[in-house]
Amino acid sequence: MKKASTIILVCLFLMLNRGFAQFASAGMSNTVSPFEGEWEWEDNDLEHNFVLKIIRSGNYLKGSYCSVMKKGLKIDCAEENAISFAGPIPATTTFIVPFKSAFSELTGKLQLTFDGFNILWEILEQPRGEFYVPKQAILIKDRNNSPN
Repeated sequence: MKKASTIILVCLFLMLNRGFAQFASAGMSNTVSPFEGEWEWEDNDLEHNFVLKIIRSGNYLKGSYCSVMKKGLKIDCAEENAISFAGPIPATTTFIVPFKSAFSELTGKLQLTFDGFNILWEILEQPRGEFYVPKQAILIKDRNNSPN
């Protein structure tokens, strides 16, 4: 009898705990991540241009970028609606994820850090093939095309 009541209590605890986790994550889904929006390289000019778009999908962030280097001779841009990187929404201001170069279709590792105003883009591990995105860049929010 004691064993049966212990099992029932454990099951109730697990159900309540799972329900609370779902409730907490549902509440989180209404908040805007500071990473969300459209971002552009502060060094964009006629030689090179780099833009980044990050959207939220449930508890994940998904991003794509377009990078044009060497006066347009090298273009590393995700196809429309393609995802360059994705990962769970970070609990901190640092987001580390694998990314895929559209130029070589090979992957590397990327770190995005939100400093309160801008995003620092930093490649931690380069793709093994050719890629044409900056290794480091400070990205400023495009206020015309961003949710916050």
